[in-house]
Amino acid sequence: MSQIFRIHQTQRNSDQQNRRFHKIMYTAALRLGVIPRNINGYIDIEFDGVPTNEVQAHERNDAYRGTLFINGYPFDDVILISYKSNSDRPNLVTFWPVSQHPDAKHSYTDPLVDTAMDGTAFDINLVATVMHEKFRENAGVSPATLMKILYDQENQSLRDGALRIGQLLDESMVREKEMQSLVRSTSERAEAESARANIEKKQKEEAQAENRLKDEKIAQLLRDSLMTPRYDDIVTESNVATIKRVSQGNIGRSNQRAIILHMSDGTNRANNWERGYNTRLELAEELCTSGKKVRTDVWNKPGTNYKWENWFKNIYVVD
Repeated sequence: MSQIFRIHQTQRNSDQQNRRFHKIMYTAALRLGVIPRNINGYIDIEFDGVPTNEVQAHERNDAYRGTLFINGYPFDDVILISYKSNSDRPNLVTFWPVSQHPDAKHSYTDPLVDTAMDGTAFDINLVATVMHEKFRENAGVSPATLMKILYDQENQSLRDGALRIGQLLDESMVREKEMQSLVRSTSERAEAESARANIEKKQKEEAQAENRLKDEKIAQLLRDSLMTPRYDDIVTESNVATIKRVSQGNIGRSNQRAIILHMSDGTNRANNWERGYNTRLELAEELCTSGKKVRTDVWNKPGTNYKWENWFKNIYVVD
C-alpha cells in the first residue's frame, strides 16, 4: 500500500475540532518524537508498506508494515493500522515503530487528546521531547502518568525557585547590614577590612555557584537537544571555535525557520530541523554568552554533500 493520509483539524463543513487530527499529532510526537507540520488546517502522513500478520488488527481494520513519512522525513519499520470507510478510502487509525512493539500500542494518547479537545492543549513540544524520551525507555507507560510526572516536576521547580529567592533575599539583607556596620565603624578600619574581605569571598563563592548552575543547565540542554544519527548517516565534525552570535532566519527548500551560529572562525552554520528547535536555540544562546569552545557536526546520506562550514546538527562543548 502506498497512501497519503490527509487529516483535517476541523470536521468537514464545520468548526468543530477533529479528534483524530489531535490523536495523530500526539501519536507522532510521543512515539516518533516529531511534530507533523500543520499546513493550512491539515496534516499529510504518507505511508509505503505491505500487509502484515505481526499484529492482530481489530475488526474492519488492516495492519501494515513499512516506511512512514512525516514532514518528508522517513521512519522505517513502522506498524500502521488503517480502516476503510464506506467510500473504500483507507483512513489512518494509529502507528508505532516495530522497535517499540509490543507495548507501544497499549499506550493510548487519549489523555493528551482530551486536553486539545477541551481547549487547553498539553504542550506538544514537551510530548515530542521529554515525554518521547521517557516513552522510548518504557513503551508501555501511560501518557497520563507522564503528564503527572511533568506536573510534579514543574511544581517542585517552582517550590525550589521560591526557596532560593527567599535565601537570596536573606543573604542580601545580611550583606546590607554588614555594609552599614562598616560605615558606622570607620574608626575600626582593620575590622572593617576583614569584614569586607569576607563579603568578597562570599560573593566569589556565589559567583562560582552561579557558574556551576549555568554549566549544569548547559549540560542538561546538551542532553535534551542531542540527536543520534541513523546507521547510514555519514557524520563529519567541524573545527573548534566559539559562538560569537546567534540569530534566526528562514532557510531550506520549504523556507523553514533556522538557527544560525555566527562562529569565531568566520563561518555561519545553520540548523533548520524542527524537532528540538527551541531547546537547541536555548543551548546555542547559553554557549554564546558563556564563551565556551564548541564544535559541531553535520550528517550526510550517500549522495548528499552538506558541509560543516554551512550546516550543523549537534553542538558539543570542548573542554
